[in-house]
Amino acid sequence: MLPALTSSATPNDGKKSESRMKYETLHSKIANLTEAEQAAGRPLRTLEALRQAGYRIVRERDGDRYFLAHKNELQPLLVKLGEIASVKGYIHDNNTGDRFPKSSFLRSLKDAQCIKLNQGSPGVIEYGVAEQGESRLIAPLLFARTFGDRLFILYNVGCILAKEFYKIIPKDKQCELLLAATTNCTWFLMQMELQGSVGLGGGALKFNAKSICFFLIPTTEELIRHNNAILSAFHRLSQRPIRSIFEELGYPKPNRDYSNIDPDALTLEQVKQASPDRYELDSILFDVLGLTEEERLAVYRAVVQLVKDRLVKAKSV
Repeated sequence: MLPALTSSATPNDGKKSESRMKYETLHSKIANLTEAEQAAGRPLRTLEALRQAGYRIVRERDGDRYFLAHKNELQPLLVKLGEIASVKGYIHDNNTGDRFPKSSFLRSLKDAQCIKLNQGSPGVIEYGVAEQGESRLIAPLLFARTFGDRLFILYNVGCILAKEFYKIIPKDKQCELLLAATTNCTWFLMQMELQGSVGLGGGALKFNAKSICFFLIPTTEELIRHNNAILSAFHRLSQRPIRSIFEELGYPKPNRDYSNIDPDALTLEQVKQASPDRYELDSILFDVLGLTEEERLAVYRAVVQLVKDRLVKAKSV
């Protein structure tokens, strides 16, 4: 993963001195320094020389080596969801009912059991949906408007219409399955907890279409590099019932005050034993992001803490 650029010091003298000190400790680790100096035709042993030559310092994602690179040689690791998919509005109450032609329909995320949604899935019924506007627009991914403690994005293989689900339509149809997998990894769920609106009845987490567009995911190129491994793990995860996030991560069913949920006690082995398919999918995405074991554990603990906090707060109001 790219670190902060070493050459981005402010004009403050103290910070300039600190940056020079950092560079002095780094340049011995820069793997292509000699090659870059030959290309530049001069030494590159100071930050000012790097600036003039147009170089930036970047770190090897899975190691401790550094490289000099021009801006046009760098590729982003993450993109906003809205850059690779469109997010359409949900079906409103006034566009459903017996007066409209019937279609396969899902009322709520509570009625769904698995990530993979098809014609025979529990909760799918025949119900009337208006034909005007985008009410009958089919989307491969369905993102619920509100969530409780079961956090998952539906992979809509059955072309189901769903009430109050935002419709996510990837710009590249070939990436639908990869995007479905990525949006169900625990790192993505953490972003949901951080960006969703809270303070609603029952501790629900709520979203609007605009906020969904700002979620970060690895680039399509990064996902394709790990295509087989991602799809293998997601295939298993998508076809089993999804439990509360606490149970998914190895906790018992929460009691009324959630006192049996201790985020600080969570371990990676606990997650692996409780949800081996989720752990495998998460591990691939964590590898793409270059996260250490400590950082992976921090993601899991953060999700547990955030969900617990909003549900406990709802009970106290």
